[in-house]
Amino acid sequence: MDSFASVDRLEGSNKNEIGGLITPTTPTDAFKKPQSSLFGLDKLAERKRAEASNQSPRNSGSTVIHTSANYREPRVETPSYGGGVSKEYIESQSYKRSREQAEKFKAGLAYKTGHPFKHTSKGNYLLSLWAYYLSFYLSLS
Repeated sequence: MDSFASVDRLEGSNKNEIGGLITPTTPTDAFKKPQSSLFGLDKLAERKRAEASNQSPRNSGSTVIHTSANYREPRVETPSYGGGVSKEYIESQSYKRSREQAEKFKAGLAYKTGHPFKHTSKGNYLLSLWAYYLSFYLSLS
């Protein structure tokens, strides 16, 4: 166990050796006096400060009141909007449903019995659906 203790211990360094931990004896944090700007920015900043101090206090910018705000207009065709959805959206969804039903009926029994369900234009969907159900009901009786 004594052999491991020597590994963890750091020996002190000799003053004549190069490298190691350096302890400063004199303070190196001396404040450097600011110099004048090469591009004249310090004079420009001083001039702007003088102009700002000459202005009236109400134009200082501390009490700015915004009279109006630019808000976005609400979107019309979203279902979360309080007015509901538009007629175009309802028609497109009903047309989509009619096409899906037509595909179902083409593969099923209704197509083979002679009563196929054909999708219609977007405006006549409900009328054609009612006519299909009426013809189906009459064929049963």
